[in-house]
Amino acid sequence: MAKYLKIVLGVMVGLFVLYTALGYWGVPWAITNKLPPMLIEGLNPPVSIQEAAFNPFLFKLKVKGFAIQEADGSPLAGFDELFVDFEALSSVTTQTYTFAQIRLWLPYGLAIVRPDGSLNLADLGKFSEEGSSADEDRAPDVSSEGSGGLPPVFIQNFEIRQGMVEFQDTSLPTPFVAHIVPINYTLEHLSTEKGHANPYSLSAERGEGEKIACEGTLDA
Repeated sequence: MAKYLKIVLGVMVGLFVLYTALGYWGVPWAITNKLPPMLIEGLNPPVSIQEAAFNPFLFKLKVKGFAIQEADGSPLAGFDELFVDFEALSSVTTQTYTFAQIRLWLPYGLAIVRPDGSLNLADLGKFSEEGSSADEDRAPDVSSEGSGGLPPVFIQNFEIRQGMVEFQDTSLPTPFVAHIVPINYTLEHLSTEKGHANPYSLSAERGEGEKIACEGTLDA
């Protein structure tokens, strides 16, 4: 009996050590080394992630230095830091994906209308006709599956801080440039349940000093 308990204890300790290692080192390694190639395959432009950290016991994730670049290496979109605080226990008990907080710090984007009228952001996600047709062939028929759907999502606090957007229109005789910075957005008690009111506040400022501020509710 004592030998059996030792075996069970040894297995439990081994699983605990494995879970801890995968959480603290495996997840960040996969995010920084495996996720960028997958995104490059889907988006086409170069994608990089500087670092990531994950707490497998508190289910808190932090990703830093996410960047999507143009082919020439110039910045296209990204963010300085993403923080996600997932409430695992509450998600299980309420059957709702629950997040205590999702915070995006210093997100940025560059939108350029080229001289020929095309938009640089339209290049994201371009696939070859062969790849897209193959994906359509492999895509499951969602309408034929069960109608249970995914559980609802509840986010207690969603924040965007110090966002930056630059817009350039080089198709005009006189090129137009506009900067919107900083962009701050807060959304409280966001729920995807139908009929739920989600209060929000938004503030932004153009380079010329024009300010934008609004608040209200978003209905799911």
